[in-house]
Amino acid sequence: MNVNEFTQQVQPRQKRSRLLKYKTEIADLKERGYTDQQIRDWLAKNDLDVSREAVRKFIKGHIAPRSAVESAATPAAAPQAPGDPLPAPAAQQQESQAEKMRRRVKEQQQAAKVTQFSHDKTGNNIKE
Repeated sequence: MNVNEFTQQVQPRQKRSRLLKYKTEIADLKERGYTDQQIRDWLAKNDLDVSREAVRKFIKGHIAPRSAVESAATPAAAPQAPGDPLPAPAAQQQESQAEKMRRRVKEQQQAAKVTQFSHDKTGNNIKE
């Protein structure tokens, strides 16, 4: 059997999620704050047995995250007056997650140095 005969006899499997028919309900539950496990339990009560991971991947791939929806709903910036300075791009205005973590670690290290004590041989605390 060659490829042409095979393709005429056998149709390819369509990659469609069984969760698609529950998309609006899943989005509604997620918006209300339900966890992926709770959504999985609800689906199981509706005779659809899937894993929590399958629910998580479906939500990630088929349901827009809240931040994308909120940013789309944000009104456009007002026009600027001729003398106003230009605003920095949004990417520069927002601090990345890694930068926030680095800054927080540095703050915690500085706070630890302030409260750090030196000990003499007798165990008495001697602040430097």
